[in-house]
Amino acid sequence: MNFRTLIVILASAFIIAVSCERPADVVPKSDYLSLPSLEGEDFRVTYSDSGRLQLVMTAPLVEKWTNRDDPYTEFRKGLHVDYFDGDTVAHGSVTARYAKHDDKNDIWQLRDSVVVINEDSTKLLTDLLNWDWNKDLIYTDHQVEITGPDQQTHAIGFESDSHLRRQKLGKVSGIYYFEDKGDSIE
Repeated sequence: MNFRTLIVILASAFIIAVSCERPADVVPKSDYLSLPSLEGEDFRVTYSDSGRLQLVMTAPLVEKWTNRDDPYTEFRKGLHVDYFDGDTVAHGSVTARYAKHDDKNDIWQLRDSVVVINEDSTKLLTDLLNWDWNKDLIYTDHQVEITGPDQQTHAIGFESDSHLRRQKLGKVSGIYYFEDKGDSIE
């Protein structure tokens, strides 16, 4: 046996001994669950049906959490959605500084400065709004402010279809009517 062969055998034995001493690092399951399964920045989705534009959703950050029993998608930096009816002019919009989608039940929760505007410019403001996509139902038990063409309403609790056409108000705290000034110039 020559000197070179002896060094190779000793080096191999050393590597085997060292590798057997320390097991490979294992990533704990808790670390795996603390990371999103998908993450995207400057997110934009365009949805169309039969070639007709229906909505455009944008968000600075989206995180999808599928590695859980209760999978969800989170928009921690906010969300903006424009609604269309097959043409290029938006008929309504929804914005919020935070949004979360329950992927299993198809329910959205929008929080912090939620603004919904429908096709006739009726505006809903609240700090929490839930949206059941399958039932076409938006609702909250928080304070809302609804501004239409001729009045503003304040209430605690609200339920409606997503177009704000069939509204049910909880405890109404004020209705303010706007005065029609007409086209006269004074």
